[in-house]
Amino acid sequence: MGATKGRSGGHNRKPAHLALVDGTKPSRINSDQPLPEAEDPKAPEYLTDRALELWQKFVGILGEAGYGCLTPGDGEGLAAFCQGYARFEEAERDITERGSVLYIESPKTYHGQVMKYDDGSPVMEVKAMANPSVAVSMQLHSQLRGWIGLFGLTPV
Repeated sequence: MGATKGRSGGHNRKPAHLALVDGTKPSRINSDQPLPEAEDPKAPEYLTDRALELWQKFVGILGEAGYGCLTPGDGEGLAAFCQGYARFEEAERDITERGSVLYIESPKTYHGQVMKYDDGSPVMEVKAMANPSVAVSMQLHSQLRGWIGLFGLTPV
């Protein structure tokens, strides 16, 4: 796609306060940029208990009691971040408890039929499989990095 005059080629514009911290020349910053009223968003009802704990923690850091940079419009994004973080913790706990590779014992089959010993008991085999929590953790880690950046929770 061709560049559009006056556009930065796909990069999101930084809010004035972040542009200043990032080292942008003051003459290049829009000093008339409208700012929404700072107000803590309300927690959605669907948050899990752990996600609600995280919500309260991050509203304390980012909200009126902390940096004062949250608005009601940040509610859904913060909810997604907190819910994802809680699921990330859950996946990491599962990996710690069960490991990255799971060993599953199941009856051995041949052409859809369970193989049996002469006494009638099934022949068992052990199969190794990746713990699904590893994939969940990796995907959430990638998503959380994006949310952390959007909320300014990383060092400059």
